Amino acid sequence: MQKLYSLSKDLQLESNAFFFMKDTSAAEFYNGAKKGLSDITSIRLMLHDSDPQRARMDSLEMVLGQLISFSDSFLLISQKRNLDIQRSIESKLRGNKFYREKIRGLVTHVIGEEERQLFKEQQENEQNVAAFERTFMQLLATIGVLLATTFFSIRYNFNKRIRVQHELRNAKDLFGKLFYESPIGLVITRQHDGIIVDCNQAYADLVQYTREELKGKSAIQLKILNYDDPKNDLALHSILPGKVKDVEVWLKPKHSDPIWASISVQAIQVQEQPCLLNAISDLTAHKRAEDEIRKALDAQTELNKMKSDFVTLASHEFRTPLTTIQSSSFILGKYASDEFKEKVGRQLSRIKSAINSMTLMLDEFLSLSKIEEGEIELQPNLLNVREYISNACDHLKNFTKPGQNIIFDHEGEDNYHIDKSLLGNIMDNLVSNAIKYSPENSNIYVKAHVNNSIHLTVKDDGIGIPLQDQKHLFERFFRASNAGNVQGTGLGLHILKRYVELANGSVEVQSEVGKGTEIKVTLENH
Repeated sequence: MQKLYSLSKDLQLESNAFFFMKDTSAAEFYNGAKKGLSDITSIRLMLHDSDPQRARMDSLEMVLGQLISFSDSFLLISQKRNLDIQRSIESKLRGNKFYREKIRGLVTHVIGEEERQLFKEQQENEQNVAAFERTFMQLLATIGVLLATTFFSIRYNFNKRIRVQHELRNAKDLFGKLFYESPIGLVITRQHDGIIVDCNQAYADLVQYTREELKGKSAIQLKILNYDDPKNDLALHSILPGKVKDVEVWLKPKHSDPIWASISVQAIQVQEQPCLLNAISDLTAHKRAEDEIRKALDAQTELNKMKSDFVTLASHEFRTPLTTIQSSSFILGKYASDEFKEKVGRQLSRIKSAINSMTLMLDEFLSLSKIEEGEIELQPNLLNVREYISNACDHLKNFTKPGQNIIFDHEGEDNYHIDKSLLGNIMDNLVSNAIKYSPENSNIYVKAHVNNSIHLTVKDDGIGIPLQDQKHLFERFFRASNAGNVQGTGLGLHILKRYVELANGSVEVQSEVGKGTEIKVTLENH
């Protein structure tokens, strides 16, 4: 654009030189400047394509055309010499100045707009370069992350593969130790024909063959197993599906008599071939012990039967003389004279107490025998519990010590479905114990609460039970360490517990030495 402005000045200067100085050589330079001014198309291509710039270039092209036309007319006029022409020349010179100023203004505007566009493009380029650099750095970072991820992934997979190989090697070593060194006989056989693929030394020792003799043959071929043996028929057929556990079979070792063995079988794949893993244990010692236990059990059963028969017989046979002694004692009391009546009464009272103790003892043995023999069958019926327990308490008052009182309290419903004999035995046991282990002139509290269950509580102020003994209370023949000379067999609470269990109930004991004992029994309906 500066060159265009220079050419316009040159055009004016050469035209002035030609006019004022009559320099004909200026015509050549004038035509050169004129030619340069007329070629504005190349300048258009170098400028930014925008509506303001196109308008300015159109104006500039128009002004340049006017300047060339003006200059050409100026040169034409300058060839004529008269006063009018001189005035016209002066007027033309003023017009020449006008065009020069206008061209300068247009050129300045075009150059300013180009500089602004160039500055704008430079900023955009800088922003694009910065954005490119950011994108490039992000791309580098992404590539770095991908490379790192790929590296760690490869490293992880490599380590994993090494670890898997190590685990497989360990598993193989472990399998070898478990299989070959196991104390249980292990055999791998082909599923379709029973040919032995491999076995451990324990199995070889069990059947008294070497491992080399066993491999490639089946137990049937070696006559270790015999399908025709009735003892093996059912067992071997149960093995055929490929998965059994603890099947007993009859095996024939090479150099000894047949033995009992337990076989467990699991179907497996060995080198893509269906096989069976057989685990075999010698049961000979177990069978021998089983026979001995069976004989001992039979002997024990027979002994228990004899004991039960004896207890039943003794209970009935002893009860008759005891009844006779009790009747005779009562009659003797009638014949005692007034002089010896008190002394005789005391002796008869002792006889009566001994008879009651003996009767209670026989009842306990008889009850225990019936429980253990399973002869007790509950027959629950609707029972007035309040009336039944009240009558039982009145009956038990005949066995109390001097000054002892039985205080009965009932809550809830009166009627309940329960076996009357079972409830009576539980009541006799609880209250009899309270009488035995409580001092004279003391109270025994009996409480019954009936709703969905029977809750029976017996509380006394007796000697109590030591804490260390309470965990053994329900054991057979156990007596507390502070029982002293109080008569008893140690069967009472044991029998109580068995009766309560028959009724699907529960029993709870709370006791403290010197302060008494409280026993709570809960009985469920059937």
